[in-house]
Amino acid sequence: MNNKVTIVIPTKNRSNFLSNCINYYISSKFKGTLMILDSSDINEKNKNIEIINKQKKKIKIKYFFKRKPPTQIIKIFIKKISTKYCIIAADDDFYIVSTINYFVNFLEKNKKIKIINGSAIRLDIVNKDRVLVNKYHICKNLLINNPLSRLSRYLNNYGPINTSLILTKNIKKIFDYLPEEKIIKKKCPIKSINDEILIGSLMVLSSNIYHTKKLYLVRSIHGGNSNFSNKVDKEKLYKSIDYFILIIKKYVNLEKRLKLSSSNISNLNMDLNNYFKEKPMNLKFLKIYNTFFGKIKKIIYKIS
Repeated sequence: MNNKVTIVIPTKNRSNFLSNCINYYISSKFKGTLMILDSSDINEKNKNIEIINKQKKKIKIKYFFKRKPPTQIIKIFIKKISTKYCIIAADDDFYIVSTINYFVNFLEKNKKIKIINGSAIRLDIVNKDRVLVNKYHICKNLLINNPLSRLSRYLNNYGPINTSLILTKNIKKIFDYLPEEKIIKKKCPIKSINDEILIGSLMVLSSNIYHTKKLYLVRSIHGGNSNFSNKVDKEKLYKSIDYFILIIKKYVNLEKRLKLSSSNISNLNMDLNNYFKEKPMNLKFLKIYNTFFGKIKKIIYKIS
């Protein structure tokens, strides 16, 4: 079933990560397409091309190059996806192929659902001998019919859902609404809004989202915590929230034939302000698994 899936992998100056990532999907017998979106410097670009040329007989790979930030390079090349489903990933994300197969089979049988996700863990890589393992929070309980209610629930229980498996035609439409790079600094300067929360919010509006307990994603974190910065410029935040509401309003008007009431807009404004006022604390590590990492690194990540 996974031959119907494209995994989109932006990468920049991390040829060792990309090599490990490709090897993982080969060893896991992934039969779909890897779309590598490269924004590396020339030396790393050449290394990436060399890696891909060595592996392209073992796995289907599409390669595109453009020196752009991750979301922008996806926006440029997302129309090139030809499979029915896709996943937005990274060069240090590892998706469980058996779970991808289950997801595709589920969506094929449940046509009203366009997006599905599962459970995830994060590996905070401290050094070659020590990895901290923790649950990675994914927003759940989004299987409700009212799109505005789903959005409110998502913003009030925020956890990234951008890694979900999604119908390709839906994600292509979503990326049409994202800001162009030339206006980001002026219109939506808070990166976590223009780069993550807005995409997730449009996904939530586009479909019910089915969540399973199946392990779906192993996300490796290098060089520190992945949570948003605690320092938020208020002027930039207000600009970004205004732009966020503008895009949400445009989307529901055009795609969902709904209209945001003044109450809806006020609630969205409050939800985002509250989120940045009460930003998530650093996740508390549950366990340190040195022996676990010894097994994991053989499968998904080789420390250089």
